[in-house]
Amino acid sequence: MAHHFVQTSLDFGTYGIAREQACILCHLSSECAGCCQRCEHPDGCQGQSCSLPTRHIEGNRWDTWMHLVGYYPHIAACASRVIPASLLKKYGINKLIRKAK
Repeated sequence: MAHHFVQTSLDFGTYGIAREQACILCHLSSECAGCCQRCEHPDGCQGQSCSLPTRHIEGNRWDTWMHLVGYYPHIAACASRVIPASLLKKYGINKLIRKAK
C-alpha cells in the first residue's frame, strides 16, 4: 500500500527572499558599499547585484535581521535611515521600528 504525504504548510523563510528584501539586507549590512542606490528607481527597487546570487538561501538571515530591528533601538534607528520608506511599510519594518523604541 502506497503512503501519501500531504504537506500542509510552507516555510517561506527556507525558500529565499525577494529582490527588495535582498536589497534591505544589504542596507543593514556593515559590508554595504552603496550598491543599493537604485532603490529610488522610478519603477521601484530593482535589487542589487551583490546579493542576488544567494537570495534563494537568505530566508534565515532575513528573519534574524528583522528580529534585531524589532528588539534593538539602535538597529531600528539605522534601519529607519537606510531603508526607503516605501519598503519599510511594504515589509512591516516600520511596525518593528515602533516596537523597538
